[in-house]
Amino acid sequence: MTDTLWYHDPVQLKAKVDEHGSLAAAAVAHGLNPSTLQKWWARLGLGSREHLKGSNTRKARAGAALQEPDDQWLLDALARGHDHSTIDELADLADVSPRRVREGLERLERIGYRVHADEQDVKLERTPTESATRHVARPELFDGDLFRFAIVSDTHLGSKAERPDALATAYEVIAREGITTVYHGGDLVDGLGVYRTQNTEVLLHTYEEQVDHADEVYPRHDGVTTYIIGGNHDLEGDFGKAGADPVQAVANRRPDFVYLGRYSARVELPNGAEIHLLHPQGGGAYATSYRPQKIVESYEGGDKPALLVVGHYHRVGYFPTRGVHTLLAGTFQGPTTFSTRKAMGAAGWGFYLVDCRLADDGSIVRFRPEFCPFYLYR
Repeated sequence: MTDTLWYHDPVQLKAKVDEHGSLAAAAVAHGLNPSTLQKWWARLGLGSREHLKGSNTRKARAGAALQEPDDQWLLDALARGHDHSTIDELADLADVSPRRVREGLERLERIGYRVHADEQDVKLERTPTESATRHVARPELFDGDLFRFAIVSDTHLGSKAERPDALATAYEVIAREGITTVYHGGDLVDGLGVYRTQNTEVLLHTYEEQVDHADEVYPRHDGVTTYIIGGNHDLEGDFGKAGADPVQAVANRRPDFVYLGRYSARVELPNGAEIHLLHPQGGGAYATSYRPQKIVESYEGGDKPALLVVGHYHRVGYFPTRGVHTLLAGTFQGPTTFSTRKAMGAAGWGFYLVDCRLADDGSIVRFRPEFCPFYLYR
């Protein structure tokens, strides 16, 4: 975001907050998230946090501090007159002069009471105010620094259904696009003994052979780094029983590989937003979106990432849920006898190129995932 925004300037920010009475009120008046102004208030070192208090957002939206008025006596008199009296009748009910009644009515109008008064007749309207006000979203809400990355997952190298040719093509495209960061959702290799009959599905039948193969065929491009988590095919079955981790082994050999952990990892983006890389367990569901939506629903309120990337299911899809951009990451493994017998359906073969805008309040304000598919025999 450029430095021309008014809340990046300490003089302008303080002036706006003083004008509106609080950070919350200033944020509402200018169509901003209050946390954005709070962050810049602290970053600019504007001193005490007194302006963080004051009216809350709901009061700020009302445009006035709707606190208990000093003219409660006048409201009581109007209530006794069933909200419709003359000025003289109100003066008699409150035992004050008509002039004081008129002054009190003006004060009530200023703080938002629906008082309709002429020379003599006074009405207090208690029904909700009709409003046709239109609020225009400001373009600045969608400003932010561009961050580009790619997503691959479930490469299953060592499987008879591996697609190292497609993987090499994907990295050629990624490098050509100028993208330097790739996130991998797990299952780098196919493993052994993860399910019955898997020995008939693999090309390479030892741990060492699969590690050597992954190190050899996984694409290398100058400046492109792959951040990867381990999946169930990497960490379970015969490899897991032996205490071996093929992803760690490949990362130890490759400076362009960064191993983030087993099954799950949180990645912090430059503005503080988080990506959750996850390789869950279990099979798919009747609806493609069901599993990722249930994962997002499981997050506690303050624990939600900005983006969830889900491996394991070999499906593709984009599901914005509870403010979390959610991607099913796809695969680079073709159909196997196992997947056919399990009726897993058509896999999502391919990879993502992602453009997003990172706002300075720690959110992703624009998100554009582009899935690049491969097709059988293509």
